[in-house]
Amino acid sequence: MPIDVVIGRERTLRSQVVKQADVVALIALLPDEFPGAAAKANFCYYEPRCAHGSSLSAGIHALVAARLGETETALCFLRQAAAEDLELDPNSAGGIRIAGLGGLWQAIVLGFAGLDLKGDILGVDPRLPPHWRSLSFRTCWRGRSVAIRIAGKTVQAKLVEGEGMEMRFGATTNKLAPGATLEASI
Repeated sequence: MPIDVVIGRERTLRSQVVKQADVVALIALLPDEFPGAAAKANFCYYEPRCAHGSSLSAGIHALVAARLGETETALCFLRQAAAEDLELDPNSAGGIRIAGLGGLWQAIVLGFAGLDLKGDILGVDPRLPPHWRSLSFRTCWRGRSVAIRIAGKTVQAKLVEGEGMEMRFGATTNKLAPGATLEASI
């Protein structure tokens, strides 16, 4: 329910409550602009003030919390986003909210898996919750298809399609040849 319905429009206008934390969305979209402590400080400031009035809010909060290593907080937001976006909704196109599903994917792949698509090297720096046994996904990056599997402290990447490339696992960069599988411990 919208926060202005819960506490009233006048009270909402006088409060520090926000529908969705745009600064948290900026941290998700531009992580290099909010290095370490700045991201944490902004997340800690805005998270308790956010009413999550948008169905997109929980997914973005899950993504940022996962990147910050706040696993339990990230999982709570992931569950909230999944509950909102995976249940059938007669008021949305086809019964789903496609933008919300995109937010879930981003929280899992960019947050928990730590997929980094920017720059000249594809990177993975996972922060999986301890009770997740594994996470597998594919990504397309610069005309290449890469299958990635994270299990415990091990990351595997297979270059399914495209020419050879460099890939970063945590802080280590390795060469990934076409058709080859690269495995590293994080």
